[in-house]
Amino acid sequence: MKRIVLLAPAGCFVRFRLAFWFRMASGMFLSPRAAFKSLIPWISARKDAAESLVFEQMLVNWLFGRAQWGVWPRVFTDKELRSVSVPTLLLIGDREVIYDPRVAIGRATRLIPRIEVAIIPNASHFLTFDQSESVDARVLDFLKQ
Repeated sequence: MKRIVLLAPAGCFVRFRLAFWFRMASGMFLSPRAAFKSLIPWISARKDAAESLVFEQMLVNWLFGRAQWGVWPRVFTDKELRSVSVPTLLLIGDREVIYDPRVAIGRATRLIPRIEVAIIPNASHFLTFDQSESVDARVLDFLKQ
């Protein structure tokens, strides 16, 4: 592996916020479509997220990924993060809601030796949807180095 790109990584640096778990639990009382549609505006900075074509694609992933809900990301140990030796790009939206982005960035920069971090303005957890052009440009620039 020559480089790593981390796009709003869920749970690998810090635990999920309690609000995330409440959102997930409340979805148990709704149909899968309604649960996902209520979650999207919370985890996307774009007001049109639940009405976009991308929503339908994300919904399919949500529906077919449900069988794997027993597997959640875990917070990596300090030792595991220190062992990352390749250049790493970490992109996190400035409106990230599922975990505290400042704490995640702080831990990542403290522990991963060759990390480059960028906060994506006007983006939440779905930063590749919220600010696709900006994210694409940053990733391609990093991979070309």
